[in-house]
Amino acid sequence: MFPKILLEEGKDSMSFCKNLLKNGKVSTTPGIAFGPSGESHLRLSFCVSHDEINKAFDRIKSLFE
Repeated sequence: MFPKILLEEGKDSMSFCKNLLKNGKVSTTPGIAFGPSGESHLRLSFCVSHDEINKAFDRIKSLFE
């Protein structure tokens, strides 16, 4: 999955992904890793159980509440 993300002014996909890892314990790949057109996107990979995926999305959601 390669969703587009709305970034705060002055932020980039790398800092967004670092925040998810540090504060949400969710590993993603910044879109910029796939070239300039990937900026403002992130790569999500789902290779765990549905339960773990749901927990990860709950942690992501909590970062924005």
